[in-house]
Amino acid sequence: MMRRSQRAIWLALAVCLPTLALSCGPSMSKVEVKVTLDGQPVQGATVVFYPEGEELKEVNPSGQTDANGVCFLKTGNKEGAKPGKYKATVTKSSGMQGIDQSANPADQMKAAMGGGGPPKGGAAGGPPGMMRPGGGPPGGPPGMGGAPRIASKNELPEKYGKLDQTPFTGLTVPSSGPIELKLSSN
Repeated sequence: MMRRSQRAIWLALAVCLPTLALSCGPSMSKVEVKVTLDGQPVQGATVVFYPEGEELKEVNPSGQTDANGVCFLKTGNKEGAKPGKYKATVTKSSGMQGIDQSANPADQMKAAMGGGGPPKGGAAGGPPGMMRPGGGPPGGPPGMGGAPRIASKNELPEKYGKLDQTPFTGLTVPSSGPIELKLSSN
């Protein structure tokens, strides 16, 4: 009888301890960010936070600003960011250049992919649809390998979008209020 109750206790501990350990880890903190350029709110900017002193992660806290230049960071599908020190980058894409923005999405994708489908006729001396050495369709630059032929332009000064140039370092999470990222066009 005693052995049975001891086993039940050990079994309960074995099931509960991993759950308790996971819940004791760093919790997520709500992070509000406000982005301005020359004092004006920036709508549609993408803000990404990178942990300082750690390896880059596959999923970093990020968000996109609203009409007031405000966003709330999410890490993957979770609201917030883990406590710590961060660097931040800010970019704003102008969209797909060379693509008719009024076209339906399927036509936009075909245009982005260079007309859609495999190349006709193939590489010189090869069967139809064959890619040329180095990747990419015949006549295209090497290494393209079917990647979209679109370009997006950052509408903000480049230094804010480059991790090695960003002036936004030492940002602390959690913070007592919105984290302000003040950009300047100079």
